[in-house]
Amino acid sequence: MIVKFTTHPHIGDNVICTGAVRNVRLEHPEIRFAMPEACREIYAGNEDFTEEISYREIPKITYGSLDAEKHGARGTVIQAYTRSLCEILNIPLVPIRVNRPVLVLDDSEKEWAGQWNDCILLNGNFQRCSVSKGYPHWQEVVDGLGDVRIIQLGGNEYRDISPNLSGVEDMRGKTTLRQLIAMAYGCRCIVSPPSCISNIGGAFGKPQVILNASREPDVLLAYENAVHVSHRCDCGWGVETGCVNCRVLQGTRACLHAVQKDGLHWCKCQYETSPDDVVKAVLKVYNG
Repeated sequence: MIVKFTTHPHIGDNVICTGAVRNVRLEHPEIRFAMPEACREIYAGNEDFTEEISYREIPKITYGSLDAEKHGARGTVIQAYTRSLCEILNIPLVPIRVNRPVLVLDDSEKEWAGQWNDCILLNGNFQRCSVSKGYPHWQEVVDGLGDVRIIQLGGNEYRDISPNLSGVEDMRGKTTLRQLIAMAYGCRCIVSPPSCISNIGGAFGKPQVILNASREPDVLLAYENAVHVSHRCDCGWGVETGCVNCRVLQGTRACLHAVQKDGLHWCKCQYETSPDDVVKAVLKVYNG
C-alpha cells in the first residue's frame, strides 16, 4: 500500500512528519509513502518515501485539537503526529521507537557541514502568521554571548520579519533547504523560538535553546539536548500550558497583553523574557 499525506504547509511540520512516518514504517513496512509535494528536499535520501505516482491520498496529519496542543496532551510533536497518522490509517497506535525527525544527508553534504562546526545558529525570524514567536531582545543576546561565531538565519520573503543584528554573519535567505539542514547537522548549537530549525536540529540531537516564553508547553519540542527558556506569564499561560496564539493584536488567537518596542508590538511573555536568561542557556549548551 502506498499513501500520500499532507500536513500544514510549513517546513517544520513536514520535518516532524518524517519521524511519524518512520514509527509507522518500523511496525508496518508494507506501508509506503509517496513523496509529498511540499518541501520535497526534506525527504531526499529517506528510504521511507518513494517517487511512485500511484497512491492513495490520506487526510492531513496534525498535532490534534488546539486545546490538546495548548496542554501538550498528546505528548511531543513526534508522538502526536504519529498518533494522528495511525488514526488516519485506521491502525492501532504503533510504538514510539523514534522521538525525533528523520533527515538524511549524503557524504558531500556532511563534508560541507564541517565549516559550521564552531557556530551558533541564531534564528531571530518570525512570520506574519505567527507573530507571537517574535522576540524583541535578540541584539542583547548577541552582545551577551561575547566573542563567539554567530550565524543569523531567517527568510527574506514578505511574510518574514527579523531584526538586522550586528556582530553576526547574516545568512538570511542565502541558503537552500538542504544547506540549512546541513548547517544544523554541522553547527555547535542552535538558538531559536519554536521553528523549523528547532525540529531540524532535533533530528540530529543537536544542543539547542528553544525560546518558548509562554507560547507553548516545553513538551511539544522535548528533543534530546534541547533546553527551553519558558516562564509563566501573568496572563495565565506558560511552561506546562501555552496560549499557542498566532498574532499579537488581531484575531481570536491574539495576545491580549501586547507591549510596544521599536515600532512593533510583542507578546508580553516574549518581551518579559530576560536576554540574560537566554544568554545563560545558550552558553550552557554551547560549552557542553
